[in-house]
Parts: sequence; C-alpha cells; structure tokens
Amino acid sequence: MTVLRALLILECTSPETHSGVRILINLRFIRAKKLSPLINKQFDFLYRLRTDIDYSDFVSVTEKEAKESLSIAKKTLKNIEDLIRKISKDS
Repeated sequence: MTVLRALLILECTSPETHSGVRILINLRFIRAKKLSPLINKQFDFLYRLRTDIDYSDFVSVTEKEAKESLSIAKKTLKNIEDLIRKISKDS
C-alpha cells in the first residue's frame, strides 16, 4: 500500500482510503497502460488476506499461501518501483 501511495504522490494526489488508492491507481496507471491490470487483482488478494488475518478470530495461512503471497508482493513491488524510477527520471 505504501508504494502505491508513493506512486500517487508523484501524480500530486494522496487518497485517504485503500479504496481511493485502488481507484486512482486504476484511473491513472492501469487505464493509461503504465501498469498491468494484474496489479489490482494482486492488491485485492493481498489486502483481503491481510484483513482476514488482522480482523478474523480464526484464520490460518499455509506455508504455500504465505510463500505465494510473498512472491506476489515482491513482483508487484518491483513493477511499481520501476515505474516510480521512470517517472522520477522523466520529471
């Protein structure tokens, strides 16, 4: 979430909610084909998992699910960091 907010700050916007971040990422980066639509799906998956773990009484995550989540997060982070570097360089 923090890296997505950093990306939006480069566009001079700073939404206050998770849904605001998701909407603006879609409008400014996915529709403009600067990021893959997969980013939103990955974000949704990781956000739901985090919310379930934080707020549900009995949630367990398997080692496989944890490794998959970590892999998704690393790939997503790299894609967004690359875009931030590109935007910063072009500015």
